[in-house]
Amino acid sequence: MGMIRKALLVAFTCLSTHSLSLVKPGHSPEVALTREVERVKANVSSEEDSDAQEHGILWVKNTGKFCLGILLTLVAVTASWYFERQLARLECLMSIGRSMCRSIQDAKAAPENSGCLVHLSGDLKPELPIQDPRFACQKLSTGCGRLRTQVQVYQWVDGRNSQLQQQWSEDPQSFSLSRRDPSKKTPPLPLASGTTITNSTSVKFGMGFVLPRGLLDQCSSFKSASPLLGSEVFTHSGKERFLLHSDGRYYWRAGGDFAAEKIASEPMLGDLRVTFEMAATGRATVLALQAADDAGDGSATLLPYRLVPQVYEEGEHKRLVVQEARKSRVGLAQEDQVCPQSRLCFSCNFVAGCCTGVATPEIFRLYEGHQTLDSCFSKLRKSSSVDVGLGSWSFRLVVLSVMTAGIHISFSEAIMHMLPISRSMTDTPGTVPRFVVSACMSLAITSAIISTVFFPYKVGKAFVHLAAAAFFLVLPLILMS
Repeated sequence: MGMIRKALLVAFTCLSTHSLSLVKPGHSPEVALTREVERVKANVSSEEDSDAQEHGILWVKNTGKFCLGILLTLVAVTASWYFERQLARLECLMSIGRSMCRSIQDAKAAPENSGCLVHLSGDLKPELPIQDPRFACQKLSTGCGRLRTQVQVYQWVDGRNSQLQQQWSEDPQSFSLSRRDPSKKTPPLPLASGTTITNSTSVKFGMGFVLPRGLLDQCSSFKSASPLLGSEVFTHSGKERFLLHSDGRYYWRAGGDFAAEKIASEPMLGDLRVTFEMAATGRATVLALQAADDAGDGSATLLPYRLVPQVYEEGEHKRLVVQEARKSRVGLAQEDQVCPQSRLCFSCNFVAGCCTGVATPEIFRLYEGHQTLDSCFSKLRKSSSVDVGLGSWSFRLVVLSVMTAGIHISFSEAIMHMLPISRSMTDTPGTVPRFVVSACMSLAITSAIISTVFFPYKVGKAFVHLAAAAFFLVLPLILMS
């Protein structure tokens, strides 16, 4: 009940004729009126207590707001946990990896470096020729480790303002266009258009390393392959011959009697042109974990370097690092789930799959050309967004705001009664003191989360954040003392 209802009840009761009959002999009407006011106030208080028991739980007077606060708090804590853990893992990965990395000359595979993060600089040497799915490219031999082939068709396409126009395109013609105007349908083609990238099945790196596909896929400095392919290229069937033009592309027209210059300057519907580009040649620099190859021939391979809890025995640490590196991303995501068989934890498991399965913190990088160790880690930090910037602090502020709102709605009254806060703070009118306590609790929870995620990798930093959490817990007492 509000203050208005209390005043009305007291005034009505005290002014009633029945209340005037309470004046006892020898007592003034003022004494009787005072007694009646106290009695009415007691009845009103007991009625409020009964209403609270009927419409609320414990200290809660509005169950709907309480549930909303619980939901906001759970969402904020979950988001803070995965966000802070991802940042902590990236930071520890960079600092620990930089301190433990070994720079190896000439990319030589030494047995004593197995299980260590290594910095290698050496030459890429494809051992087997690339087999393109559409063209016979035997002339490339072992000259490149990756081949990108783009086939384009001269056809009608939807241009700007939905106007049809003829141009080179690698996208298949839309069914709606050919159905709308059958005369503009692209004639049958001997091969499919589009872009394909083919890797060599075996690429050696340096002295004794087999380059895994994950590193080979990072070779992206493509250059024209026409100097190696020559003046003409055939499809696997040998029926279609593509001729080289001065622009570095190969052209084809149905009928067989054509010149590349004629097609390039005056294309017709159904003409094809192909661009061949190659990469993974020459020198490269790698940051990865050295491990023994599964082939058992004594050669070494390279795996992702991932974090493991601190182990002071070097041999055990190497074993754990190699074991963690051989796990698939799906396996890592499953290990990171909370109650994998429970549907109640679906949201948490989804976030865990995104953070661990998709964005796994690891060092597994290839840079084309020679790069120093410091240059590699500088580029790695930049690409991994390790340095906390404006975006990270903005996200933290949003999460802290949501957590503070949830705690303020659901738990602030209970916290005010449980904490040994001074009477002056409890009796302060308004909601400012409760908001202060809620904000301090949010900061304490966030600091505790950061301490927990740092503990397996950096114990010292974990204790610093734990001390910060304790400080935020006692901060309300300090502010109100």
